[in-house]
Amino acid sequence: MSPHLPGPLRRAKAQIRPKYRQLTSARRALPDFVIIGAQKAGTTSLMRYLQSHPDVLVERGVGEVHYFDIGWEHGESHYRSFFPLQSRLDRHGNATARTTLTGEKTPYYLFHPLAPERAASTIPEAKLIAILRDPVERAASHHRMNVSMGVESLGLAEAIEIESAKVEPARQRIIDGGPPAGGYDASYFSYVSRGRYAEQLNAWLRHYARAQLLILRSEDLDQDPESTYSTTLEFLGLAPHRPEFVRHNAARRPYDISPEVKSRLEDLLREPNRLLAEEFGISW
Repeated sequence: MSPHLPGPLRRAKAQIRPKYRQLTSARRALPDFVIIGAQKAGTTSLMRYLQSHPDVLVERGVGEVHYFDIGWEHGESHYRSFFPLQSRLDRHGNATARTTLTGEKTPYYLFHPLAPERAASTIPEAKLIAILRDPVERAASHHRMNVSMGVESLGLAEAIEIESAKVEPARQRIIDGGPPAGGYDASYFSYVSRGRYAEQLNAWLRHYARAQLLILRSEDLDQDPESTYSTTLEFLGLAPHRPEFVRHNAARRPYDISPEVKSRLEDLLREPNRLLAEEFGISW
């Protein structure tokens, strides 16, 4: 939105834009790539870097799309409304003679039990990017976010002990088609569950070829963003590019994990981490 427009006009434009996209959804593209997760692992930063690439075109104001998890009942026309007109992509590609892509990121996709099959039925040729974070650190960051938002009243030690009783029934309700579509407890309180990366990746690989999936580590994006971003561009077939590497959506307040809670998390995640290292070569 132009900063020169008065406030009321900017707000009106922001309200009109989604309606226009919906009306023109039949002429809009589907994504070439999707960042599927994990939550609290740097998906926002990676998407911002990709959005800055001259050959990645996205619609202004679109954040997490949440189609394959909580928005599925709205249908494909709804999903297309989040992406550029196909003619815009074609014009850019013809003018530059380079690969031109569009994409989205929704970190709940990695964990949602129905997302892989839904995605494969809609965008079977898309490339997938999973960026993973040390699951102990990820769990603590997830908990801190929930506390900050006011959705979690328990300490991390208590929360992880009752997690399965909350999350597993909620995931089963999702599978059974019960409300809510996103499985509130599954989404919010899956501190340890979301760190079982190997089983989540394998769920996606039951529907996509291994060559369609790029797995990154959040720590590598933090410590060596240029190399990690270059790997991502190569995977997507995009020309080299160097954005300003700034961390986005970082925790506003630090969090501490007591030695006892850290040890408990490590115990709970030891076998999932072993499987991840064995099957995908990712470890911390």
